Amino acid sequence: MVRQDEDGKNWVAVVEGNLEAEGKSGYGVGGMRNPDVDMAVKSANSEAFKNAAKNGFGVALELWHEEHREGLKLARSAAGGSEAALKKAVFDLAKKQLGKAKPTVAEVAKQFGVEAGELSDKATLQKILEDQGVL
Repeated sequence: MVRQDEDGKNWVAVVEGNLEAEGKSGYGVGGMRNPDVDMAVKSANSEAFKNAAKNGFGVALELWHEEHREGLKLARSAAGGSEAALKKAVFDLAKKQLGKAKPTVAEVAKQFGVEAGELSDKATLQKILEDQGVL
């Protein structure tokens, strides 16, 4: 369904459908409001397809879990590769693991089995994040 909204400035598109493969089926609905009718329809279609894949086949269910999203955020932050980004990622991980808002350098070092001075070494920071499954 595609129509203009009340003020006539935007198009509203709603798409629903089934995704079928190998004897399985998933139903999805997508909706979008956009001044460009083509973009409204394309976005609603993408949303419907994504929901059908999730509902019928379990595609990307982990993206709905807060813990998984936090891990992705941490990995993206560390992926910058700079020493500052790596150090921030290590400290963010330590905060979560220790349950403390502001752990000391000594506490972070102890948590990951390194000396406090090693937390300034890029290779050490990368190794910690690799060992923890972040990188």
